[in-house]
Amino acid sequence: IHLPNESAILMSVANTAGSECIRQTKQVMQYVPGRTAEFTTAFILTMPIPGIRKRIGCFDKNNGFYFEELGTATGADYSVVLRSSVTGTPVETRVLRENWNGDKLDGTGPSEIIATPDTIHLLMVTADWYGAGSVQFQFVIDGRKHVIHTFYNANRISNAWSAIPFVPIRKELTNISSNTAATLLSLSSAFSL
Repeated sequence: IHLPNESAILMSVANTAGSECIRQTKQVMQYVPGRTAEFTTAFILTMPIPGIRKRIGCFDKNNGFYFEELGTATGADYSVVLRSSVTGTPVETRVLRENWNGDKLDGTGPSEIIATPDTIHLLMVTADWYGAGSVQFQFVIDGRKHVIHTFYNANRISNAWSAIPFVPIRKELTNISSNTAATLLSLSSAFSL
């Protein structure tokens, strides 16, 4: 549903498993060798619901990167994910919040900030492709970029981190196993070089 006063799209799923809402651009992220691509987006996750999954990033069914919230019985699992079909089948490299190599935004990091899901957030991801480049996830809070995790790929993985750099902006809201309806408020998104 378009919410013109909020300059947003309200994504929603029904209270039945398998219900899904996907918002995806037709245009894909551009790639220019030697330049770092930057993806930026604003969103409000709302409070986690067990069995509801939310994904936000630049990805398709085979390649890309995204931030994920999966509602659990005790709260939520937050992850950053790289998806690659370089082997012919999509493979996901998922890093849970407790294993992030940056500020976990849970109050224990250098910023001492606790990120709350029911407030508006600005996510930035910088990506160097070349197949071996790094991918860095950041949240902008109080005008400062807080790196939550960086995937260092050169000299660490055996294939390109993504088969292609040309992926769309995509937001997914999926009811995996919940009997509760859910929403995701999607605001502006952009990528630049």
